[in-house]
Amino acid sequence: MNQSDGQPLAAGSPRCSPRRVELPLTPELRAELTRWRLAFCCEECLHFADEAEACDLLYPVQPHRRAAFERAPAGARLVFCRMFEAR
Repeated sequence: MNQSDGQPLAAGSPRCSPRRVELPLTPELRAELTRWRLAFCCEECLHFADEAEACDLLYPVQPHRRAAFERAPAGARLVFCRMFEAR
């Protein structure tokens, strides 16, 4: 994340939040996830160890698994992993 002058924000900056990114799961968000092909589930990540069903970076996997996302009702909160990316 960069400041308006192009300089990166320091981790302790008041404008750089350590909080997680979470959004309400709406039909519009589901469409955007598909449209932009966002890789946000553990199974799509290079850091997910299939055999162990764990993250090799030691992040929790339960809230980020594909099955949890597919079962989530409208209005549930989609919590993005810190490692999510566009494919």
